[in-house]
Amino acid sequence: MFNRILDRIEVYKLNRQERELDAEGERVHKEAKEKKDQRILDEWHETTASWQYEDIEWSRKRIVSDSLIKEADELHLPRPHPGDEGKWEDDKPMLAVGNVLTPEAMVELRALIRKEKRERRETVEWWVKIIGGLITIGTGLVGALIGLVSVWKHR
Repeated sequence: MFNRILDRIEVYKLNRQERELDAEGERVHKEAKEKKDQRILDEWHETTASWQYEDIEWSRKRIVSDSLIKEADELHLPRPHPGDEGKWEDDKPMLAVGNVLTPEAMVELRALIRKEKRERRETVEWWVKIIGGLITIGTGLVGALIGLVSVWKHR
């Protein structure tokens, strides 16, 4: 649970970076409009914005992918091997760090995680039902014994 909070904080930071980049883009757009020179905006987008947007998007994917892999590891589920075709993103930005699962691999891994959690929850539910039933039976027997003892003592 603590990891999820940290991941959400990281995503929030990335969203803030993207908003700041959008604001800078608006400023550059206004400047290009005032000077009536579209090249200013194009140059900014080609040199700064494009790789920053790619880096932000890659970082988001990496956070989600790493989170899924950590959860699968905690549940002792098999993770996709680095050599598996179609499981890992091939086209990553130049300065990107780490590997990221493809959306299809993320869906498969989420399904495995849900299935494992459901099976574990069903096992716990079964034990709770058994123990709850035994407690109910035990309470009934104790109540019946108390009733019998009280009837015998009043005779």
